Amino acid sequence: VLLCFWLMVAVFFCIEVWVRMGPQAGVAWMTGYALEIIYSLDTVLIVHAIFCALEMPRRLMAKALFAGVVSAILFRLLFALGLASALDGLGVVPGMLGVVLTLCGVRQLAAQEDDCDVTQTVLVRAFRFLLGDRLGEFYDEEGEGLFAVSKNRVCVTLLGVVIFLLVTVNFAFACDVVLTKAEELPNAYLDFSSSALALFAVRALFFAATDLLGRCRVVKHGIGLALVFMGIESLLSQSICVNAIFSCLVPIGIVGLAAAMSPLRNPWCKTAV
Repeated sequence: VLLCFWLMVAVFFCIEVWVRMGPQAGVAWMTGYALEIIYSLDTVLIVHAIFCALEMPRRLMAKALFAGVVSAILFRLLFALGLASALDGLGVVPGMLGVVLTLCGVRQLAAQEDDCDVTQTVLVRAFRFLLGDRLGEFYDEEGEGLFAVSKNRVCVTLLGVVIFLLVTVNFAFACDVVLTKAEELPNAYLDFSSSALALFAVRALFFAATDLLGRCRVVKHGIGLALVFMGIESLLSQSICVNAIFSCLVPIGIVGLAAAMSPLRNPWCKTAV
């Protein structure tokens, strides 16, 4: 329902642009909207992997995703003002992002079914090393706070860790889409408004994807393969030119294939037992 609502908002906004600025502007706005959705599909997979790794409670997902959307919109604005070109010139972000994605993908593929202690995950151990006893290894589900008082001191909850990771992911993935849309949409208003509305639709899309992927046991291996592909593609992006839409749709295809194979695996598992 939420996804349908934001899609309808996009349709009405596109009609308003079409009527007020002309058919060419309307088509350009819809093109920017579609590009933002396509480029954000990879982010949906990564966020899903983060939520699963940290066992994110369902009731806290909306708050974390809203913070992610706000940060994504802010980064789109900053990158459109020139930060994207500066970072692209350095060429550092793709390499670092590629290493992280590849390691996360390998970790996802190597994870066992019974690896369920969230406090022993690589992410939590990394933040434990950085924050020490200032890390509260729990969710404040009643107060829904990023910080909580534990043992007479203020600690960062796991919700704070999740939001920090979402902000980092949005920062890392915003550069490519901003540069691509700048070439297609020279009008800054059409560029930014299409991104803002698309990001709210992506937030709603995440809930639909989570419900679907949560029913598929094999899908975590598909996400692992998708992350490895994204990492290798990012590492080789400086030397090999890959179509942007192709690089976004391949991970989705990998996860979709894994989801389609899940019903075939479950009956086999039951028979084996």
